[in-house]
Amino acid sequence: MKDRIKVVFFGKEYSVLTDAEKSYLMKIVEYLEQKITKAAEDNAPVTVPTPVFLASLEIVDDFFALQREFDEFKRTAERKTKELVGLLESPGSQKEPVLIEESPEDPFRSRGNSF
Repeated sequence: MKDRIKVVFFGKEYSVLTDAEKSYLMKIVEYLEQKITKAAEDNAPVTVPTPVFLASLEIVDDFFALQREFDEFKRTAERKTKELVGLLESPGSQKEPVLIEESPEDPFRSRGNSF
């Protein structure tokens, strides 16, 4: 269920209709204010039209969601890498390395590619 949450952004009050938690919305607003303040020259007054503000909230929300997905992907990849290394290093998996001779008929080598 969507709630109407009031936030203050650069001194102006906005009413945002959202299903997000207020703390999460405030995190987005703070992030956005920091980025705009950093980009503004000489502390120039900032005026943001309501549609731009609302679109900016959605963009930052998308960014945060992608960041969470990336962090989860990274954790999963690190965990799986450790599992694979553990399997390779476990007793019984030690086998003699297999040497593969390069074929002079390798189609990639004939085209001069170096990979």
